[in-house]
Amino acid sequence: MEINSTVILDTDVLIDALKKGTMVKLVELFDIGITQITLYEYLRGELLIGRNAQEQKKFLEEILTVYTLNNDSVLKAGEIWSALRKEGNPLSSRDVFNAAIAITEKTPFTTQNTKHYQRLEKFGLKLISWTVLKNKIT
Repeated sequence: MEINSTVILDTDVLIDALKKGTMVKLVELFDIGITQITLYEYLRGELLIGRNAQEQKKFLEEILTVYTLNNDSVLKAGEIWSALRKEGNPLSSRDVFNAAIAITEKTPFTTQNTKHYQRLEKFGLKLISWTVLKNKIT
C-alpha cells in the first residue's frame, strides 16, 4: 500500500515509536494520529507504572491528532462487531473501535499486528505494517 501523509497509529506502534525515539521523525514526515482508544490504552499503562498521565496526555495531544468516536464510527463499529460475531470470529471492542475510526476517517492504520487486523480489511480498513512505515523514516 502506498503511504500518504496521514496515518493512525495503533497502541503498539505508539509505544515503540516513543521508546525508540522515532516519534519525532514520524511527526516531521507524516500527519500522525491516534484514536482516543489508543490514547486510553497508552495512558492506563502510564498510570500503571506510576507516570504522570496528565503530562503524557498533554504531550501526545500537542504533537498528534486524536481521532474520536463519532456517529459514523460507532455505526461502523457495530457493523464490524456484529459481522465478526456472526462469523464466530469476534474481536475486542477496543480493536473494533480503532478500526472503525480509521475506516470512517479514510486513514490508514499502522500496527505491528497486521495479521490480527487483516480480517478487517474487508470492511474497508487500510493497513500499513509498522515495519513498512519505519523503513520510510530510517
